[in-house]
Amino acid sequence: SVLEATITAIRNALGNGGKAAAPTTSAFDSEAAARAVRRLMSLVEAGDGDSADLVEEVATALGGKVDPVRIDRLRDSVTEFDFEQARTELMQIASDCHLLLGR
Repeated sequence: SVLEATITAIRNALGNGGKAAAPTTSAFDSEAAARAVRRLMSLVEAGDGDSADLVEEVATALGGKVDPVRIDRLRDSVTEFDFEQARTELMQIASDCHLLLGR
């Protein structure tokens, strides 16, 4: 709760509520999307703070196939270091998009 005001101030200073601009929609390529989700999943499972850098890549790879609200929840989970929630979101996204995450 102590950091909540700071987080809000940072998001407001960044504009757009701290959310990145909506990714450009491209054709959905399930193999590229699965690769991007697998890479992000490996960072999330490792608790790696660099996972935030891959969220936009995943959003772009999904080509608008996933509700932007779900991408926002994933982005928020990662930026707030809630890796368990981020993993849950990624698993749901993979399931909804019928992506195979096996290595």
